[in-house]
Amino acid sequence: MSEGPVILRDALRGAEASLTEAGVRSPDFDARALAAHVLGLPLSELLLHRDQPLNLADALKFEQAVERRCAREPLQYVIGETEFFGRVIRCDRRALIPRPDTEVLVEVALELVREASISSLVEVGTGTGAVAIALAAEAPHLEVLATDLSAAALELAEGLRL
Repeated sequence: MSEGPVILRDALRGAEASLTEAGVRSPDFDARALAAHVLGLPLSELLLHRDQPLNLADALKFEQAVERRCAREPLQYVIGETEFFGRVIRCDRRALIPRPDTEVLVEVALELVREASISSLVEVGTGTGAVAIALAAEAPHLEVLATDLSAAALELAEGLRL
C-alpha cells in the first residue's frame, strides 16, 4: 500500500524537526528557504502553496537539500546563491559566502570612487565576484578588474553579470 503524495505543509514540518534536531539555528526559515528554492518559488509566496502536494522529484530534492543543511552545509551553498548589495550572487564551495558586513566595504569604496574621481580599480581575491559586480553596477563609469588565484573561484565569478 502506497502512502500517497507528500503535502508541502507536512514536508516543511518534517524538515523543521530534522533541522532543529541537527542544531540548525533557524530551522523554520531554512526549511522554507530550501522548499522555495526546490519549488522555484519566491520565499514570500511559499506559504500560499502549503496545501500543494509535492511531486516525487521535488520531494526527493527537498529531502536531499534538508540532509545537506542538517550536515551543517551553509544554506547559501545548498541553495547555490545569496543576496549581496541587492543582487543575487551565485554561491558554492568554490568561494567564501559574501557577508552582509562586506556591503559596507562597497559603500565606502563607492564614496572614495566618487570623491577621488577614480575610473578604474582592481579587486584582488574576488571570490564570488560580489564586490566587483556591485561596484561596477553602482558606478557604471568604473572599469573593474577582478582577480583571484583560485581558478575555481574565477569560474564561479565569471557567470556574474550586471
